[in-house]
Amino acid sequence: MKISVPAALLVALSGLCGGPATTSGVNSTSSKEAFSDMRDTESGKQDATSLNNRTPANEHATSSGDPGSGPLLPVRIQEHLALALHPSGRRADEDARQQAIEWLVTHSGEVHPYLLEWLRREPEGPYALAILDLLPAFAEPGAVPVLREALFSSDEYVSEIAGKALGRHPAPAAEAALAEAVASPIPHVVAAAADGFLVRGSRSACQPLLAVLATPDPIARYHVIQAAFRLGCLSQQQLAGVASNDQDPDIRRLAAGAEASGQRTS
Repeated sequence: MKISVPAALLVALSGLCGGPATTSGVNSTSSKEAFSDMRDTESGKQDATSLNNRTPANEHATSSGDPGSGPLLPVRIQEHLALALHPSGRRADEDARQQAIEWLVTHSGEVHPYLLEWLRREPEGPYALAILDLLPAFAEPGAVPVLREALFSSDEYVSEIAGKALGRHPAPAAEAALAEAVASPIPHVVAAAADGFLVRGSRSACQPLLAVLATPDPIARYHVIQAAFRLGCLSQQQLAGVASNDQDPDIRRLAAGAEASGQRTS
């Protein structure tokens, strides 16, 4: 079975190095739609194992057929990257996607710089969100500034993806970026950072989370309290206080449920 991915993705991949940019001017709404479409697609895909063993004759093609415009990504990398950026909900496809990501990680020295360059050239392109989501797999510290910048985006969805990606990134600088963001005056950035701490799963997040427990925006506060509770940062007394005194009814219900859960397990 041949790999089946959006033509636009392969075109964009082929323009990564030296070729003309193919997605310029695409706004973040298009990026969200593309990311959502990739999550929902049911296209067939070639098994990643067979890609591992492929040695295409056109291994180092040139972009746009112009030898002077610079080399493309090697075809084998294009194919694995296309598969990694184009998941669907089917288990077999997700297994193949994970194999493709593992292959890309073993070729991080080639692949990771291309991803950062693509984001630099097309920060609002249709595959930007998928790349942000993929970056933690490489565990490269150089991705952290890129993810931090995305975390502070004015687009809430971009911020959400970047926050969770920083939560999965193993570099200490990623945790520092979340700590900076959770203290931001921008509510959706605070919420995204709190979610990132929750994904990270470390109690070292307790100090920055507790410092903003009373952040004024109710949605941001909900995310902060939820993360603090699930990470074990809040005492029963603190939960009882929130359940009794917070002005937002959803937050009061959250804290009351957390308090009751704590009582049952204590």
